[in-house]
Amino acid sequence: MPGAGLGWLIAAVAIVVVLSIADLVTGDKTTFSGALALTPFLASVGARPRAVALVGSAAVLVAVSLAVFDGFGLHPGLERAVVVIVVGTGVAVQAARLRLRRERREAELTNVAEVAQRAIIRPPAAVVGSIAVSAWYESSADVASVGGDCYDVLDTVHGTRLLVADVRGHGLAGVRLAALTLGAFRALAHIEPDLVKVAAELDGVVARYAADTTSGDVDGEEFVTAVLVEVRGRELGVANCGHPAPVVVGPDGQAGWLQPRSPALPLGCGAEPTLERFDLPPGSRVLLYTDGLLESRDPRGCLVDMSASVGLVGCGDLDEGVHALITELNEHTHGRTTDDVAVLAFESLPQA
Repeated sequence: MPGAGLGWLIAAVAIVVVLSIADLVTGDKTTFSGALALTPFLASVGARPRAVALVGSAAVLVAVSLAVFDGFGLHPGLERAVVVIVVGTGVAVQAARLRLRRERREAELTNVAEVAQRAIIRPPAAVVGSIAVSAWYESSADVASVGGDCYDVLDTVHGTRLLVADVRGHGLAGVRLAALTLGAFRALAHIEPDLVKVAAELDGVVARYAADTTSGDVDGEEFVTAVLVEVRGRELGVANCGHPAPVVVGPDGQAGWLQPRSPALPLGCGAEPTLERFDLPPGSRVLLYTDGLLESRDPRGCLVDMSASVGLVGCGDLDEGVHALITELNEHTHGRTTDDVAVLAFESLPQA
């Protein structure tokens, strides 16, 4: 990051100045030439190789100037100090080159991960079927983090159907299973009229994937927590497979959780959810999310206050409500989420 690199460079230059002043104050009693060898290493933490070399050159020039000022002249001790500074500068320049190479590689990996994530999770349209939709995906702070959180919204002859799922684990195995789950949902949602049967078929897909021993990154313990929702007018059908319960947020910001009466296992573990129906009150919104939202912590380890945070979804229009929720999340975690967070909010359109 340019700002961080400039900070380390300024710190290195400041130390050169401080050591010079200290040497001038003490006069010919002592010399700080040897300590100047630390400055290029300090600059290499964030500065570019050319800047590190300039700091090292300045350190050599300052060391010679101070020796002359103190009256020591070009004595053997100065020669050793100059050699140490020059060698240290060379090592620091190489360290800065390696750091830049690593940062470029990490940036490339992050870009690849983001492209893969976007290829799997298609941003939903603002209006799908009979509902208005707003979605947000917040990646964790890990470099090139590719998570297994996923969602989709489909307009089918059986109503508007939504899926929010969270795959166990991260990395390529999680991405593969997320893509498989989404692909199966996109196919089944259009042809299977019973949402519970859609969940049962998805359970079989995940179970077969977990049983595949030909893939080295599958450990046989793969599963997916998921919630499937079907919207018909103002009636909701919810099939919950071990996933955090959806939240209904009223216009006044009051939130109510749609807890399943009969908890079901996640997909891949023998999920047998029951279809539970709810009436959506006028003006209310529904929030679907992954457990990354529930488990968001601040630097002290305190969890986010869900009761207060989810009420923000009722503010303004739908996009503004979701943005307010994500802003609250980032302020709580100071921008350092430890898990991916997928959020999908919707509301019935007036004509529905």
